[in-house]
This record gives sequence, C-alpha cells and structure tokens, in this order.
Amino acid sequence: MKGTEVWIKVEGTRTDETGERETIVFETQGRLYRRGEAYYLFYQESELAGMEGTTTTLKLEPGRVTLNRMGSVSQKQVFEEGKVDRGEYTTPFGRMPCEVRPSRVEVSLTANGGHINLEYELLLAYQSLGFQVLRITIREAR
Repeated sequence: MKGTEVWIKVEGTRTDETGERETIVFETQGRLYRRGEAYYLFYQESELAGMEGTTTTLKLEPGRVTLNRMGSVSQKQVFEEGKVDRGEYTTPFGRMPCEVRPSRVEVSLTANGGHINLEYELLLAYQSLGFQVLRITIREAR
C-alpha cells in the first residue's frame, strides 16, 4: 500500500454528565491514501489510550467517518451527523455493545493532510460515557 507518510495528532476530550473534563493528546506516524472519493488513514494506537497493539483505520468521506480498530481492541463504528450507529467494542476482557450519537462530523482533507472533527455522545454497555470531542490533525511527514 502506498500513500503519504503523515504525522497525526489525536486530541480527545470527554465531558461527563457532571461537567468534568478529561483530555488525552498523542501524536504518531501513519499513512494516508486516497481511493476514489475516500481517504484512508492508518495508525497504531497508543498505550496512553489503553489500546496498545491496535491498528486504527479511518475511512474518511465528506460528512462520514468509518472507524475500524483491529488488534488488542476491536471496534467498527460509523460517524454520520444525526445518525445513531450501534456496534460492538471487544477487549481482552470481553465484548460490550457500543453506540455513537454524532452531532458534528467534519472532514477536510487533501493528499497532504488536513483535519477531522467529531463530536458525539458515546454509550458503552448502554451507559453514557459523556460527550466526546475528537480532533485529528494530519500533516505530511518530512
């Protein structure tokens, strides 16, 4: 697989029902390539996110992001504004139903990078984990 080698900055902020906020930021290298109208972004998850040994693939289309994780954690979710997506989150400890309720899905990319903004409510095992904001910035590695 070819494509562009890129630097990826992932910034995730979770706000729970009490208003408490937690932010995780990590940077990693990955690959970005285009097939048809969609871009694909591949990267390895970090220990910081609790998903070491997991490869994340994002299929990026205007107004739609498909997340696919494989490895120590597996998950497939589709983010589209106003559409609830139900999936499954699998860890070494078992499987749980996972649901996303996106309120904002923005994808702005070229072959050299760009950004993705996702805002959504996340439910795991039917319990809300609060409101999530995920910002991913992609730039060509030099």
